[in-house]
Amino acid sequence: MEIQNEEKFIKGVESLIDPMEVSNILFFQKLKRLLPSKIMKRFLYSASKKTPYIGFAIDPYSLFLFFRLSNIDYAKSLLPDRYELAKSRLFDDDEPDYYMGIGNLNTRASTFWGTRQEVYLIATDKKTGLLYHAWDESKQMYWANPKTGQSPNFWSRAIGWFGMGILDSLDFFPDNHPKINEILNIFISMLDSVIKYMDKKTGLWYQVTDQGGREGNYFEASASCMFLYSISKAINKGFINKSYKKYADKAFNGIINELIKIEDNGIITITNCCQVAGLGGNNRRDGSFEYYINEPVIDNDRKSTGSFISACLEYEKLI
Repeated sequence: MEIQNEEKFIKGVESLIDPMEVSNILFFQKLKRLLPSKIMKRFLYSASKKTPYIGFAIDPYSLFLFFRLSNIDYAKSLLPDRYELAKSRLFDDDEPDYYMGIGNLNTRASTFWGTRQEVYLIATDKKTGLLYHAWDESKQMYWANPKTGQSPNFWSRAIGWFGMGILDSLDFFPDNHPKINEILNIFISMLDSVIKYMDKKTGLWYQVTDQGGREGNYFEASASCMFLYSISKAINKGFINKSYKKYADKAFNGIINELIKIEDNGIITITNCCQVAGLGGNNRRDGSFEYYINEPVIDNDRKSTGSFISACLEYEKLI
């Protein structure tokens, strides 16, 4: 599909969504069940002739639920040998535990109304200690390993968001909160794993975290800034000792020397920014190494400029 046609199609689908009509979805679902299959097939065939593409939009009222796992052994059996369940929490005063997330997304298009359900487990890779991007319980998504349901690679920005999210959440915890140490153990485990994959020469991190020597992989700005932010803020808050400062120094110098350029008019530009990445969708975002390295790389993406400014503010406190 050409870019122009794709954008036109997306806008067309989005124009079908009217929040005022969300309450009608269940009615149409029930009506659809009453239609004979021959009539339903004819309806779908007629609608498909109007556009060669099928897409959907998610209504603004969707539901996400998280449940504490009651059968941990079964959940573990769904993961391959090299993965293990990771504990998380829903509220500040919760005990870290194993959770399963379920997303119920009401979807609408010109040819159907329905609910898409996604199931999530939070797991870590025991070999690398890194967090995977996603998991599909049904093992049916085209990006999922057919045996394990895991997405195939580690995306550095996703891990960077995880680290920043933990630290920024802890800003709202009282200093004597009884669960801080448990949360910090999760963070430090993640951070130590990430540091193992820092490029020794530049101090930066690659787009695909653990495949630095592979052709096409590149130093990604947003992730490198996010990891600098996490190291610097954790030191400033006293969560990790100052021996980690050498990693912050190396990361900062790498960002300045390798990713920052000053234009003729004095404006600062940050380069090597992955514009966007994800999994699923009609454009076949399969989570492969080739997918991640071939997403557009641009200058001054907001996810990179924002993390760069935040990282510099934290790093300045160290020097």
